[in-house]
Amino acid sequence: MWTDDFSRRNPPTSASLWTSTPPSSLQGWTCERAASPAVPTAPVPPKVQRPPAPVAQVPAADLEHATPHLRFAVQPLVAANGRVLGHELLFRWNSAEAPVHPTLGAYATASALSHALIDGQLLTQDPQAQPVGTLYVNMDERSLLSPMVEVITPDLGVIELLETITPTAAVQRRVQALHQRGYRFSLDDVESTDDPRWVLAEYVESIKIDVRATAPDQIRPIIALARAAGLTVVAEKVETQEQIAELAAMGAQLFQGYGIQRPIVKQVPALPGCRSRVLGLLHQMLAEGAGPEALSMVADTDPALVARLLRLQALHAPREVALSKDLAQVLASLPRPVLTGWLTHWLIAAQHVRGQDAVAGVSRELARYRGALMEDGPLHGPERRVRLFSRYRELVAAL
Repeated sequence: MWTDDFSRRNPPTSASLWTSTPPSSLQGWTCERAASPAVPTAPVPPKVQRPPAPVAQVPAADLEHATPHLRFAVQPLVAANGRVLGHELLFRWNSAEAPVHPTLGAYATASALSHALIDGQLLTQDPQAQPVGTLYVNMDERSLLSPMVEVITPDLGVIELLETITPTAAVQRRVQALHQRGYRFSLDDVESTDDPRWVLAEYVESIKIDVRATAPDQIRPIIALARAAGLTVVAEKVETQEQIAELAAMGAQLFQGYGIQRPIVKQVPALPGCRSRVLGLLHQMLAEGAGPEALSMVADTDPALVARLLRLQALHAPREVALSKDLAQVLASLPRPVLTGWLTHWLIAAQHVRGQDAVAGVSRELARYRGALMEDGPLHGPERRVRLFSRYRELVAAL
């Protein structure tokens, strides 16, 4: 979930989960109901005036979208023996250590995925790095019902269905359809056996229990219900080895929290911003069924977008990287729903202002190279195209 341990300042307590006092942050307002009046004319007690919820402070947009770096965080999920089996992807602001508010929703998802998988090349850059394993990515209802969800292909990770999602008929149809195509799901923050999202159990592979927020007497029944349904149980917010042992004895299989490792914040160089008008036009062309050739003619005008498309291919179609001789072949290798989904992410993440001098430099160098090819004499069309794209690839690789 986006509101992870990042907002907690106090160190973990060593007390057992089952005997410690619940954190004050989990003790909500007590709702007092007035007793029914004995007669119709009895006075009604005045309503208790509660202070307004504090407004979440977010960094200024002109700073947030202009930093030379981008940030995200990952937190490992481990088995009881300590073996790392996956990581949850977490949003972080680029310009400040500000809290993450649940209402960020699609913006947090789009930013975290773009920062980690495209700019940071988390899954593709260093084959010698420690494997990430299964990547768990939060999705709210808006993201689930939009093209955004398509980018979490089954080979990349698991879609965490947030506790804010209501399993309406539309949500159930969407999850079922994606499940039939192999997409993987987890229920995030299940706090009771009455959670309405249990209706989605046949389409998910795991549930996550926030053991700091869930009533102790609910944890065992939740685990039992999940295991009976054949689901993996992930206990998150665990803080001690004693908790891990207790939860494992109840049937939990994976663990996440400060008792294992705090979220690991990563800072990566930012790609230059791509042009929002080009992104929007490509999105429209895809919706209208345009082919790879037409799409490539538009995408070719923006070096920053070409750099992202090449990284997309390394992520989603790595076997096609060496075979693609031009941008149209790169685009043809990407599943159209995945491409549409990534264009949606980039539009929402609003990464449109960074590094425009570098983008202009690539365009100038490409124009010079095109002129040099013409001076060397006529080339057959396909050969010229291959050489131009090869040079284009070299130039955007340095962005």
